[in-house]
Amino acid sequence: MKIFKNEIAKKISQVVNMDIKELQRYIEIPKDMNNGDYAFPCFRLAKELKKSPQIIAKEIKEIWDIMDTTYDRFVRTTDEKHEKQVQKIFKKLYEKGDI
Repeated sequence: MKIFKNEIAKKISQVVNMDIKELQRYIEIPKDMNNGDYAFPCFRLAKELKKSPQIIAKEIKEIWDIMDTTYDRFVRTTDEKHEKQVQKIFKKLYEKGDI
């Protein structure tokens, strides 16, 4: 689990000006596993990005809409449907020459 926490922190640090170690401290494992594998407090991110949580959520939704991804089901990253969706996203990125 620590490896994933580190990778999540690295990705977030590319967007915000925060230390990876500091970001790792904020990444949590939800008490209810139906809420996914990890959580990150949106208010801390909002402060760093100087955007309201609502604006951040709207921007994430817009990205998901472009990728034709729904956000109506919380899953674990090991969930079969999740794995297939991630493969679909990477295939689309590869076909467009983005990776």
